[in-house]
Amino acid sequence: MFTKQNVMTTASFTTLIQYYEGVAFMLGRTHSIAGVASGLALSHFIAGQFPAINEYAVMGIVTASALVGSLAPDIDIEQSTFSKRVPILSIPYKLIAKLPFKCFQHRGITHSLLFPLIFVGLCLYFTAMNHYLVLALLGLTVGTLSHIILDMLNYKGVAIFSPIWNKMFHLTPYALAVEAGSFGETIIRVLIWLGVIWYVAFVLFAE
Repeated sequence: MFTKQNVMTTASFTTLIQYYEGVAFMLGRTHSIAGVASGLALSHFIAGQFPAINEYAVMGIVTASALVGSLAPDIDIEQSTFSKRVPILSIPYKLIAKLPFKCFQHRGITHSLLFPLIFVGLCLYFTAMNHYLVLALLGLTVGTLSHIILDMLNYKGVAIFSPIWNKMFHLTPYALAVEAGSFGETIIRVLIWLGVIWYVAFVLFAE
């Protein structure tokens, strides 16, 4: 029987679930700037390893790829930035995620170390063939890793060993966990932005 109390209880529970889903993943703009920062950092250290390619081209390829990699893991969320921008990939994954396997839940296999390891393996395979592809794969690797690290600051954690082991791992205690859209996440994003601005102004332009 649907009483006023039952309806209110159901509504409260629904609101709680929506809140939980909302704070369980960081905002796309935080992941984006983290991806850019990781790409800039990596390109700074490896530019000399690709003398046949202009250093600014190295920076552009790595940073752009890192940006993509920093958003790609959230393909497992229908409302994420990556899912909305790249439906050609997110729609098929949505169908796959209907399979009854825990690894396809949010922060499961797409947030594991599996894909960074695959990217590294492809880098080794293509090293002597296509340096441009290697740069793109390196960018995807650090971008994906930046996403995983940021999500491990959240209270939900990340199943970094999925699909072998779906246990969630964290980098911070629950009391210090960062919620999406919180002041803590804003601080992290601002600090990363300051790092990027410092690099561009005092390192990149100083060369």
